[in-house]
Amino acid sequence: MSSTYSTESPLSSSSSIFPGWSEHVLRKKYRDPGKLKESLDAIYGSSQYRVIVKADRWILVLPSPLGAKELEDLEDNIRNHY
Repeated sequence: MSSTYSTESPLSSSSSIFPGWSEHVLRKKYRDPGKLKESLDAIYGSSQYRVIVKADRWILVLPSPLGAKELEDLEDNIRNHY
């Protein structure tokens, strides 16, 4: 499966679910998981990320960490695809 959706309590930026991967809380709300998946597939490819729902927040799990500016740019890019 290209992405994973689950519910867990909030974690730090280092993922315990996917060791070696980094978690990034998406600041904007995304109401359509299908559209979010399409956007992330277009940006990263279908097996290069995971999505987890924690405390009603979307958590993007990536193999490498993003800086604050990179995360902001990513959310803008998602919105353009969304």
